[in-house]
Amino acid sequence: MLEYKAGWYGARVIVAPTHFPSTKRCSGCGWVAPRMPLSLRTFRCPWCGLEIDRDLNAALNLRQYGLAVLSGPTGSSPGSDACGDPSGGGTAGTSRSTSYGSLKQEAGSGRLFSR
Repeated sequence: MLEYKAGWYGARVIVAPTHFPSTKRCSGCGWVAPRMPLSLRTFRCPWCGLEIDRDLNAALNLRQYGLAVLSGPTGSSPGSDACGDPSGGGTAGTSRSTSYGSLKQEAGSGRLFSR
């Protein structure tokens, strides 16, 4: 339904991967908590000291993910193909897939985004 409505307005739906740690990732520095029970409603980062509402933190992380997909080399840059794949890593034009390209993760860092 969301994809259908977005199509009316020329918008694009970007879906984060299933195990994307939107709630456990610090929206300030990128540190990822090992666990975060649902009972904890405030995210506290021991690395940078950020204290923020859990849902707001997740929303900021998802916004940052979406912007990275849109501005990344395989997201919306015409002529820039991931590993030579002209589809951009997804099948957006051929099916109902919500994959629109790849996002690079630094090896061993647990961070998707650079500051």
